[in-house]
Amino acid sequence: MANLGGGAEAHARFKQYEYRANSSLVLTSENRPRDTHEPTGEPETLWGKIDPKSFGDRVAKGKPQELEDKLKKSKKKERDVVADDTVSARQSKRRRLREESVLTDTDDVVYQPKTKETRAAYEAMLSLIQQQLGGLPLNIVSGAADEILAVLKNDAVKNSEKKAEIQKLLNPMPDQIHQVFDQLISIGKLITDFQEGGDSGGGKENVDEGLDDDVGVAVEFEDNEEDGEESDPDMVQEEDDEEDEEPQKTGGMQVDAGMNEEDAGDANEGTSLNVQDIDAYEKQIDPQQCQVLAEELLKILAEGDDRDVENKLLMHLQFEKFSLVKFLLRNRFKIVWCTRLARAEDQEERNRIEEEMRALGLELAAIVDQLHATRATAKEREENLQKSINEEARRLRDETVGDGGRGRRDVTDRDLESGWLKGQRQMLDLESLAFDQGGLLMANKKCDLPAGSYRTHGKGYDEVHVPWVSKKVDIGEKLVKITEMPGWAQPAFKGMQQLNRVQSKVYDTALFKADNILLCAPTGAGKTNVAMLTILQQIESSRNEDGTLNHGKYKIVYVAPMKALVAEVRGWAQLAEKALNLSKMVGKRMWSVQTPLRQFHGIPNEILMKLEKKDLVWERYYDLSSQELGELIRSPKMGRPLHKFIHQFPKLVLAAQVQPITRTVLRVELTITPDFQWDEKIHKYVEPFWIIVEDNDCEKILHHEYFLLKKQYISEDHTLNFTVPIFEPLPPQYFVRVVSDKWLGSQTVLPVSFRHLILPEKYPPPTELLDLQPLPVTALRNPNYERLYQDFKHFNPVQTQVFNVLYNTNDNVLVAAPTGSGKTICAEFAILKNHQEELLRQENDTKRQSGPDAPMRVVYIAPKEAIAKEQFRIWERKFGKVPGLRVVELTGETALDLKLLEKSQIIISTPEKWDALSRRWKQRKYVQQVSLFIVDELHLIGEGQGGTVLEVIVSRMRYISSQGDNKIRIVALSTSLANAKDLGEWIGASSHGLFNFPPGVRPVPLEIHIQGVDISSFEARMQAMTKPTYTAIVQHAKNKKPAIVFVPTRTHVRLTAVDLMAYSHIDNPQSPDFLLGKLEELEDFVDELREKTLKETLRHGIGYLHEGLCSQDQEIVTQLFEAGRIQVCVMSSSLCWGTPLTAHLVVVMGTQYYDGRENSHSDYAVSDLLQMMGRASRPLLDNAGKCVIFCHAPRKEYYKKFLYEAFPVESHLQHFLHNNFNAEVVAGVIENKQDAVDYLTWTLMYRRLPQNPNYYNLQGVSHRHLSDHLSELVENTLSDLEASKCIEIEDEMDLSALNLGMISSYYYISYTTIERFSSLLSSKTKMKGLLEILTSASEYDMIPIRPGEEDRVRRLINHQRFSFENPNCTDPHVKANALLQAHFSRQSITTNLEMDQREVLLSATRLLQAMVDVISSNGWLNLALLAMEASQMVTQGMWERDSMLLQLPHFTKDLAKRCQENNIETVFDLVEMEDEERQELLKMKDTELLDIARFCNRFPNIDLTYEVVGSEDVTAGKEVTLQVMLERDMEGRTEVGAVDAPRYPKTKEEGWWLVVGDTKTNQLVAIKRVSLQKKAKVKLDFQVPSEAGEKSYALYFMCDSYLGCDQEYAFSVDVKESGAEDQMEE
Repeated sequence: MANLGGGAEAHARFKQYEYRANSSLVLTSENRPRDTHEPTGEPETLWGKIDPKSFGDRVAKGKPQELEDKLKKSKKKERDVVADDTVSARQSKRRRLREESVLTDTDDVVYQPKTKETRAAYEAMLSLIQQQLGGLPLNIVSGAADEILAVLKNDAVKNSEKKAEIQKLLNPMPDQIHQVFDQLISIGKLITDFQEGGDSGGGKENVDEGLDDDVGVAVEFEDNEEDGEESDPDMVQEEDDEEDEEPQKTGGMQVDAGMNEEDAGDANEGTSLNVQDIDAYEKQIDPQQCQVLAEELLKILAEGDDRDVENKLLMHLQFEKFSLVKFLLRNRFKIVWCTRLARAEDQEERNRIEEEMRALGLELAAIVDQLHATRATAKEREENLQKSINEEARRLRDETVGDGGRGRRDVTDRDLESGWLKGQRQMLDLESLAFDQGGLLMANKKCDLPAGSYRTHGKGYDEVHVPWVSKKVDIGEKLVKITEMPGWAQPAFKGMQQLNRVQSKVYDTALFKADNILLCAPTGAGKTNVAMLTILQQIESSRNEDGTLNHGKYKIVYVAPMKALVAEVRGWAQLAEKALNLSKMVGKRMWSVQTPLRQFHGIPNEILMKLEKKDLVWERYYDLSSQELGELIRSPKMGRPLHKFIHQFPKLVLAAQVQPITRTVLRVELTITPDFQWDEKIHKYVEPFWIIVEDNDCEKILHHEYFLLKKQYISEDHTLNFTVPIFEPLPPQYFVRVVSDKWLGSQTVLPVSFRHLILPEKYPPPTELLDLQPLPVTALRNPNYERLYQDFKHFNPVQTQVFNVLYNTNDNVLVAAPTGSGKTICAEFAILKNHQEELLRQENDTKRQSGPDAPMRVVYIAPKEAIAKEQFRIWERKFGKVPGLRVVELTGETALDLKLLEKSQIIISTPEKWDALSRRWKQRKYVQQVSLFIVDELHLIGEGQGGTVLEVIVSRMRYISSQGDNKIRIVALSTSLANAKDLGEWIGASSHGLFNFPPGVRPVPLEIHIQGVDISSFEARMQAMTKPTYTAIVQHAKNKKPAIVFVPTRTHVRLTAVDLMAYSHIDNPQSPDFLLGKLEELEDFVDELREKTLKETLRHGIGYLHEGLCSQDQEIVTQLFEAGRIQVCVMSSSLCWGTPLTAHLVVVMGTQYYDGRENSHSDYAVSDLLQMMGRASRPLLDNAGKCVIFCHAPRKEYYKKFLYEAFPVESHLQHFLHNNFNAEVVAGVIENKQDAVDYLTWTLMYRRLPQNPNYYNLQGVSHRHLSDHLSELVENTLSDLEASKCIEIEDEMDLSALNLGMISSYYYISYTTIERFSSLLSSKTKMKGLLEILTSASEYDMIPIRPGEEDRVRRLINHQRFSFENPNCTDPHVKANALLQAHFSRQSITTNLEMDQREVLLSATRLLQAMVDVISSNGWLNLALLAMEASQMVTQGMWERDSMLLQLPHFTKDLAKRCQENNIETVFDLVEMEDEERQELLKMKDTELLDIARFCNRFPNIDLTYEVVGSEDVTAGKEVTLQVMLERDMEGRTEVGAVDAPRYPKTKEEGWWLVVGDTKTNQLVAIKRVSLQKKAKVKLDFQVPSEAGEKSYALYFMCDSYLGCDQEYAFSVDVKESGAEDQMEE
């Protein structure tokens, strides 16, 4: 972007975004009060304004009274002053320019206080100004104070104008200006001795004193020619201020040696030293000074006079330590003698030193007295202060009443007399002893410079050249050569021959040891390369055996001081920008006004200077070709290099979309598109940027975050989501500024206009929690029901308030309450109500039989798989006690789920499983017979694609309820919501059935602490949170109460557990703090664990859970934590939804996770945080729970808002509407475009459109706006479906489903996936291409690519059967391919890749089944069979060419090869062997042989027979029916059971295909999917060719789960010529 130097063009660009330029619609009025005394220019009458009687009333004879007073004072002064022959009066009045010594160095300020009161007020003003201006020198602060006093003391200026002037001077924060101004006004009133134009106490004349202000006559006065002559009575004399009369007697500076302690403190304020604070090492003022220098300074201070001491100090400390020299000189005797006293070995030596001090004079004796004096108490200081104020007030009163000069003299005389009575010395005139040319110049004449130094004289200055001092090099010193370094470290020092002396000195420690290092060396000594050596040491410790690096084991943080300064300014836009610019200017060693091309190497300086002289903005260079650039600088050869550099300069294109979440919070979706050419030599591997959102005035930073643009993602768009506050009235715009952290001039500014922004409607208040009597369990009025809740006697307040509506009515209900409020029991009320009604129906209808066939069907929807499994475990145990209730969990296998739905009363499902099952609700009566539909965690409807499915199934169930006679009751459970009314109306709940309790309503009160950590790096921030997490556990989980710690990933789980163990061991090495039982009792459980790290942490009372742990380890940790054997459990954040664990304390350590889709770290959803917080709830054990949240500092305010307040949810259906429309078209619900619009009216999106229009890209809320928006949404969605060949649109209105659309809906896959399959598959596709097409599915878009996984994926894909050339290892589809092939090769995969592989396999089964249907539609026989074999490979985890015996347990490749050598190739061959032969061949244990026998018994053994129906009468072109009979050999079993597939991630039912094809033409003519239990009879219809003759076909019976059980049969059909009758029929 534009050069940051500014200029007229930059100023013009900035002005166009100013508020005034964007607020033209706002009319402003002048608020300044009109001055009624302003002249208008018209004639005015003086009638009534002048009294004729008063003419001449001011006439007076003689001299003015003021002049008389001055003359009297002048005469009195002449009598009292002793004439000084060496200094004239004129010289005393003129300002003399003289060199100052250290003793005479004072700040040149205008105002000097005269009294203690004004001094105290003046210091208070300086302190206040210092707070506003920051750490500036005292002279600047004093100058600002003078300017402010001048403004405050100007009575002709109004207060509003004074405030404006002070605001310009101090520039305080807007919210502090009133407070600062009021304080300055109050302080200014206390300063009574300030006179504008000069210091009243500094010896300057005040010519205006004594004039009559009312007369207003300007009078000029001239200086007297001679002071000795009496003044002319007609002239006003200039005279010195009374305060300075006494010092002016000698004409020089006087030091009062007889001042008391208080006066001395005032005189030397800031430079005096308290003798009681001096210890034996007080001389080491600078902690970096060495002992030798300290002893030299002490010796200097002890000898010689002040002038010599000053010169010697300056020689040792240099002029940079001038203030230190001044301090030491003023306190030299105190430092010398007090240090000697402090170093005294015993009291006897101390007494001797004190006697010596008393003998040397009164000044040292006074120091002894001060040492023996006790410190005044606070009360004494207050009394002394009050006494001094009273004395000062009395003195001022005396001066006002009597003769001012005499009164002051009397006080001074009394002081002098008292001083003489005490034997103190009198005033000493040091001014007469001062050297006229200054002490420093005199000291320079004695300075001895090193040999070789020389001096050159310039105009007004001298240059002294001192040669560098060479030191002798140790003979044994050796420089490390780069070639001598380890090979892996040499590339870091490419271009260097050897390390320098400093680097060689620390080489061994830096590269081969992990010790901490403090390196102090001059600038340019090569310290950065030493840092590189330490970095290499860390990298070397993380190398794998094969030479590769494990990037997950280390984290290196390099802190740049200037960049740290940028982070310190949080909130100040302009200051942050200046600090960042300054840091980059220092780093680049250039000015910001210079051309950005100076940051590239290889451009001649004269070319750069030519460019800087051109009046051309930086953006204009992007439009010039290389030829035009060459002509611009008159160097054609440089045109092409300049063009390359310009387009390598980092440039970004920004686009932003703003969506209001509430009336005070905006969600910003920022899209960043890189627009420059990446060069690895220039840009390395990453380019950092700051993303800053500024307010309309560019004063405040509303949001900032650090963005890393990586090399591998340079060609992609990057989307960032964040929130910013918004205030009313709405500002015209915000500015999004993206600034490079390295490159000067690289920034992009995007104004985000709010001109058309419409804020959402205000939300209704929440439901008040009534103070009701707790409801007893007996209110259920059924002993069987009451036994379900025997653990407690009463329901909690939330359950009590909703009980009547849920248990005594059939109304639809929404219960919104915080997590941990007992909402699940509220759902159980509705289940029991439904069961009670079913029992009543059975009693009234004797024909209806009880048991499993009863029509009661309750569907419970859990948005997360983990919640569904946990709820199934709880309800199966609870409702299993109730007769007639069977609880099941859907599997995702359609055939099996239909059977479970038919035979069960309580069905637990996820939204996706129920969506797949209920899409064909018109053909499935059991879906229509659902009586109660419970939706848990309804607030998750606002979270992406998962929330969309939840919205669709709720809308569908409401639609089904409206279409039939069976009314479906809907009960929804949610956390507290801001827009609960909209959700309640959407599910059909009346006002009586809507309960939206505020977030603070919890059975167990929750104490929340949110702490921000201001570190940009994610890993560094996580590491910084570890110690505060341990501290939080120690502080908040006292008395051994349990604590749960949530962290983002499984890696952080292990690291955090180990860190907590280390901190605990440091605090208590003897016994682990977190171990609640005896270690001996724990060892039996520890020995059963598989993970070694977990064993160690458990011995210290710290367990951890994550998805990668085996089920046995997870069960052991869970049991130990629930039993109270361990105090701390660390778990990954994703487990918060399914874990049964609760604790007194929950610590959320970090609120971000790595989002592989966006290649960046994203924030936890608020719902996830609320779920984690809900784990801090133990209703029967704790009176209160605690939660500590550690987050990135910029996100703290966001979480504070939505964790303490209810948050709204919005629909995302508009982004995922295609698949839902396609499913409804296939189901026949949507038959035309009008039906599609009507379908949308059942959704939550339709209800939220007018409430928050801008969130849905709606520009208005009128009927026309809504109609146009919905019509456009429907048109675009249906057009996309038509283009993908999923639906057909007839007459631009009617809709019908096509084959691809039906396949997509049936197998629950995306329409984009089915379109990709259709376009990429061909009859010639082989296994490699098949796997590539399979893994290109849209379902794999969500697989994350985590930091550090790129190399692992590359190694994985390069060692597979089908590798890639130059694979893009950051592509999730490439990763899916690598994981799938690794599954076939049975390669062990650990950590997060194992979890990703599980998701790949679960989707692969559905995708392959859909792929078979797509292939069959095209009639490709061989490819269809290949896809079926791929399905077998996915289930068993092996290649199709591997030995089929590898499916058996305990079989290895070597064993399979040995069996093959003995002609044992299939499972059936192994079964037919004799027992002795089999045992001899396998050589296994009996337990292993038993496992093999169990597998063989379950292996499919199916008899197949077939016949062609009517084979004797088959004519050309007619359809033929092939009837197939199937019968399974059950081997004594009653049920088939699940597939024996230990490598498949979940339970799977086997499926089969019957295929008829022509092997000669590779034509598939018939296919049918079969689900076989014991017996089945299947018919296959296919059409024979139109030519007569015998046609050969093949019948295939293919399994989708096992290899080696497929069957193939060849048969033929005799096709006869069609007769005349057939032709007539045709």
